[in-house]
Amino acid sequence: MPGALNFSQCRDNRGSWTTEVAINALAAGPWCGGVFTGNRYVCLFTLAQTVAGVGAAGQLFCTHSTDGGNIWSTPVFTGYTGYCSGIARTAQGILVAAVWGAGGTTHTGFLQSRNGGEGWNNEFEFGLAMPDLPLPPTVTALQDTVFCVWVSGNVPQFLASSDGGVTWW
Repeated sequence: MPGALNFSQCRDNRGSWTTEVAINALAAGPWCGGVFTGNRYVCLFTLAQTVAGVGAAGQLFCTHSTDGGNIWSTPVFTGYTGYCSGIARTAQGILVAAVWGAGGTTHTGFLQSRNGGEGWNNEFEFGLAMPDLPLPPTVTALQDTVFCVWVSGNVPQFLASSDGGVTWW
């Protein structure tokens, strides 16, 4: 689903949101992943359409903001395809992103960044231990354990990883 990717945040815990700032006008939706790393925001998104000189439709890009979300860096291709449905940050600062729809499938896999989102790698084969899902899962972290949560047949299910998304149980 083509559309612009915008950033806004609530700073008072009461529902007052900042004015939206465009991150990218050609992002696919409705899924993207974003996380605050302590000194910047990191966002993974997918191009909705091929953009000459930038990338192909379906490619996963990373961008970041170091000024509170007002200005975003030029998007960089991660080397992967699919839709990011969330990014979790462990207590050690490892970022783990759930990526759904890689290669046009309904499989879910995980990307890991150990450098604040500057680079991403895949140490986990897409689809291992997870069923094909009609909608992407979400990820969250508690200390150094990352949880990937989804619903199958109205039953919540999850995987957990204590090594930054390399192995899951």
